[in-house]
Amino acid sequence: MKKSISVSDVVKDYPTAGEGFLALDGLSLEIAEGQFVAIVGRSGSGKTTLLNLLAGIDRPTSGTVRVEGADLASLAETELAAWRGRNVGLVFQFFQLLPTLTVVENVMLAMDFVGKVPTGERRGRARELLERVGIGDQAGKLPATLSGGQQQRAAIARALANDPPLLLADEPTGNLDSATADAVLALFGELNDEGRTIVVVTHERDIRSVVGREIRLVDGKVVADTGAGVAS
Repeated sequence: MKKSISVSDVVKDYPTAGEGFLALDGLSLEIAEGQFVAIVGRSGSGKTTLLNLLAGIDRPTSGTVRVEGADLASLAETELAAWRGRNVGLVFQFFQLLPTLTVVENVMLAMDFVGKVPTGERRGRARELLERVGIGDQAGKLPATLSGGQQQRAAIARALANDPPLLLADEPTGNLDSATADAVLALFGELNDEGRTIVVVTHERDIRSVVGREIRLVDGKVVADTGAGVAS
């Protein structure tokens, strides 16, 4: 199978007033194209740091991060932004929808930044995506008028705006009740069934019922890796 992600001997050290904080300690892993993977672990284990490296939001202190065919360390910031816009959809715990734009405008804005979707097709595509995630009837509303689950669905539609092959989600169910969280995870499962690679950082204890693979981190290292095998 083709590799979507290859992380090799990655160290991420954050300088502090003291001795510094080692967030990732020689971490290596591979994720095959089309896998649905959960990154789990306690707070401070390095989960979000790893996700930020995969998204190109942060850079490793040392080691190699290759995602969707690109060596992220070799890209300048402008190149990295362009690569991210075309290849990665990001979903966050706190939704991060712009409050002054309607839901459909939030989804369209992601297309405006990248320019992958022709201008005349953007509103129609945004509405189709909102229908896809189950909130087509909320398209003209401001985010603040939506429930938490609806806002997260809007954020997922925005992440899909440019049809990225990879979805990265950081605690996407952290602010949702259990029933809504289950529904959001089921939606991720459907998107994975369509062939999209998905990596979710989560505290959900029953995540194994949804994902194909679970990677557990402790102190910046992989201590367990259960589920489907990786690409060879």
